[in-house]
Amino acid sequence: PPMLLLDRVLAAHEQQLWCRINLTNHSAFAEADGVPSNLALEYLAQSAAALLRLRAQTEVADSAPPAPGMLIACPKLHSTIPFFPLPCSLVAWVQLASALPTQSTGLVRVRGEVAVFAPTTLDALTAAELTEQWPTEPAVSAELSVYLPPEGLPLEGALPQDSRRQSA
Repeated sequence: PPMLLLDRVLAAHEQQLWCRINLTNHSAFAEADGVPSNLALEYLAQSAAALLRLRAQTEVADSAPPAPGMLIACPKLHSTIPFFPLPCSLVAWVQLASALPTQSTGLVRVRGEVAVFAPTTLDALTAAELTEQWPTEPAVSAELSVYLPPEGLPLEGALPQDSRRQSA
């Protein structure tokens, strides 16, 4: 089964998306000190995929399967804490930092943040209130580069082959 770590989409706009992640002692990757904060990279990557999928659904009226994509770089990942406390609720926020890809590059830049909230706090917040209460220094901030192959090109053939591989 896929490793789906997001619990739900809280709000989505044309360029932004907020997702909730509930962490407990039974969460995937939970340790005695909490959940390692470097896992925020996966939370942000999944949030970015959700944002790109929602955008694709609004642009294309058919029910085509999601286009494949690949996280190819994370040039910036800054964490203010080593672990997310347990239990807590996280909110992953992502925003497109570049235009959608052109046929020539296929690259999309996304920036994102992860903030820690008390679970009961999130239950009562609207998207506007969430934005107002967003911390000035979130637990994690990052920049991601996502590769979306040109339409009709399978992901396996979209990137150049590694010249170090030997043919069998």
